[in-house]
Amino acid sequence: MSEETSVEKGKTISSSLSSFYLMITGLSFSILGASITGFSISLWILDHTKSITLFTLVAAVNTLPAVLLGPIAGAYVDRWNRRKVLLVAESGACLSVVCLAAIYGQGLLGIEYIIIFGVINSLCQAFILPAVAASTIMMVPAAQLARANSARVVSMGLAQLLAPAIAGFLLGAIELKGIFALSIVGFLIAIASIISIRIPQPIKTQNLDKAMESIWAEMNFAWQYLRSQTGLFLLLVFYATVNFSIVSLNVLFLPLMKNFATVKQIGLVVSIGGAGILLGGVATMLFGNVQHKILTTLMMSAVISFSIIFSTIMPSIYSVGIGIFIITASFPVIMSLSQTVWQQKLAPDVQGRIFGFRATVVGVTIPIAYLLSGLLADGFFEPGMQAGGTLAQWFGSLYGVGAGRGLAVMAGMYGLITLLAVILAALHPRIRNLEKELPDCKVVAEGQIEPA
Repeated sequence: MSEETSVEKGKTISSSLSSFYLMITGLSFSILGASITGFSISLWILDHTKSITLFTLVAAVNTLPAVLLGPIAGAYVDRWNRRKVLLVAESGACLSVVCLAAIYGQGLLGIEYIIIFGVINSLCQAFILPAVAASTIMMVPAAQLARANSARVVSMGLAQLLAPAIAGFLLGAIELKGIFALSIVGFLIAIASIISIRIPQPIKTQNLDKAMESIWAEMNFAWQYLRSQTGLFLLLVFYATVNFSIVSLNVLFLPLMKNFATVKQIGLVVSIGGAGILLGGVATMLFGNVQHKILTTLMMSAVISFSIIFSTIMPSIYSVGIGIFIITASFPVIMSLSQTVWQQKLAPDVQGRIFGFRATVVGVTIPIAYLLSGLLADGFFEPGMQAGGTLAQWFGSLYGVGAGRGLAVMAGMYGLITLLAVILAALHPRIRNLEKELPDCKVVAEGQIEPA
């Protein structure tokens, strides 16, 4: 390779990296605004309905479209220009918030409108997630994938975690109408960042005829591809199980803490979680090129399981805060390393389909966790942990009895589920040896010459 070619290649890589980080920064603003709005609306639902079941039902319904549409969206991400997909999807999500703000301004806000426009936003997210995941390998060199994924997790994770603290601080001052305005500004920043970048398109190695090959066939391809890769398929099952436990804990967090903490204290605990994500993310970016990514992921998942089990035993913001800090500090490590493994092992031109399918398999645990947690909380665990309740006889001496103690017991159960998943994954050779058994993919963009 000539010196001139090497310099040109270096400039191209630098430009792609800059575009990636600009894209992630812009998307973080939209996530921050949407998360602030989501938290504020969640408080509105709890205050107006006093029902955990309805609270979790709305969350589940608003999540379901992205779960169901994942494989279809992923197939279209591989067919279409990924930059245009992101642009249209972010614009659609922004429009849904604009409509909801207009309805609120007319004094007509209700559960039905929250669900309708939540569904629209969820449909847009179904395209955004696989588009970003599939674009990363095209914009970031393999040696820097873990760091780039960590930066993505940190920026977006911080946006989601800091949202409750910001919302708790701003709600009293600017009310819900001001929150909607912030969300719209966040989306506009994201749209501007996407307009200003270029995302390379991968060459087509699967020889799919767009005119003849149906979307359903491409979805089936994703399923058959994963089934043929036993290690990746089992890894997907593991992540889905862990995600179920984490999401269940997340949906219980607000109702649990409302029993012994103020909104400001809840915001403080969330800020502590944000500090954990920042610390974990910085550590991953500094030591991102970990050799044994799967093993490290399993170890950090075990740490999370123990944190879930022990942090909610006492009704204290200190114990919950410590647990949240450990969980969120471990989270960037798990997400960045696991995402890196998938990006390195999958051909770039099939990543949209695979990531869309994976998002559905993992994502289907979200509405299940929401609905199941709400029903179990209101119908079994909370009544059972009242004075004289059935569960109080077993767990009362450890957790105490009264409001919120059933939720604490549920959290402990989800921690045990996570620990069991870690043990089973560690014992399976296809998961343990995945990095050795499955070769890394080649990354070639349209217009480039495939390396020998």
